Amino acid sequence: MPDQKRMTTRLKELFERDEIFVLAGGMNAMGAKMAEALGFEAFYMSGGNTSAQLMGSTEGGTSMRDMVDNARRIVNVIDIPAFVDMDTGYGDAVQVYDTVKEYIRAGIAGTHLEDQVYPPKSGPRRRCVSIEEMVGKLRAAMDAKMELDPDFVIVARCDYAGVPGATFEEVMERCLAYKSETNVDVVCPAVASWEHNVEAIRRIPGPVLPLFTHGSQTHPTLQELQDAGAAAAWYPALTTMAGLTRHPGHRRLPGRRRPEQMGRRHQRQHPRRRPGQGAGGQVPAVTQAEPGTQGGVNLDTGAKTG
Repeated sequence: MPDQKRMTTRLKELFERDEIFVLAGGMNAMGAKMAEALGFEAFYMSGGNTSAQLMGSTEGGTSMRDMVDNARRIVNVIDIPAFVDMDTGYGDAVQVYDTVKEYIRAGIAGTHLEDQVYPPKSGPRRRCVSIEEMVGKLRAAMDAKMELDPDFVIVARCDYAGVPGATFEEVMERCLAYKSETNVDVVCPAVASWEHNVEAIRRIPGPVLPLFTHGSQTHPTLQELQDAGAAAAWYPALTTMAGLTRHPGHRRLPGRRRPEQMGRRHQRQHPRRRPGQGAGGQVPAVTQAEPGTQGGVNLDTGAKTG
């Protein structure tokens, strides 16, 4: 029997529970149906993937309307929550407020808002707004959700680690400010190294969603993420990769697990643990791969790299 809870409530509970879940990403309704069929508990609609589908480029500059229209097609065909990219909010705090309301009315269960300037960029071209401006946008997002659906999930994504010359402590300053000044539901530090991710999870209150971009070489397994205390394993282009990596020499997906092994029904039950609670208190070793890729595919955008 289908779960009768609202999709927003289901996604909120996934982020708040002790057991990690896999956030399987992609670009369209077909990818979302693939994710659901394989047993994943939530689907992520990537802005970069959506731009690639609509415009042939991951930095095509999708609008709020493009994203809402694509998301509506997705939520109409699946019975799992849809978590949808909001990029920089498509404008100032007023536009962020309006966008969150549009997302909720479309049936979207949650979103992430990043602190880049518009239009967002990948790699060393990233630039970010001030902490004060991002806090204002997050407050607007939280106000909008509290008016329509308090369970709608807002994730504050800090992309400052991708700015040339940025330090880990500067990233932490932003993440802690976003949480303390807005009480946002989840924080995404988007730092590159495994050690920095473990430290960020330890220091940021509440659920933390790691994202391995900015040329990261780190692709931890699900168990390593679980032991570190991560809220979810986020693969923004997982279903896109399924259509791009079927070639000789294809390598398995992140963590060396096949897709069907990463749905809930194939996971072992493990309580979420903070760093130092594993055997011997050691941080687990991680799987190394070509920077920012797995199986010849950019994990952040789904684009082939070779």
